[in-house]
Amino acid sequence: MLGQPLLVRSPIHGEILSNTIVLGQYNKEDAPALLRIAELSKVWVSAYIKEKTSVP
Repeated sequence: MLGQPLLVRSPIHGEILSNTIVLGQYNKEDAPALLRIAELSKVWVSAYIKEKTSVP
């Protein structure tokens, strides 16, 4: 119904990483994602870390 807030629920619990929604915005079904949500209770990191060398 026009003028009523629209409640949208995410299928996952998490934090909003990005939000591109603008008040009054109109979107089609094939529009790109408006929000990015990530569940951050577990985060895996893969990195190459240089070993600290000792100085004599």
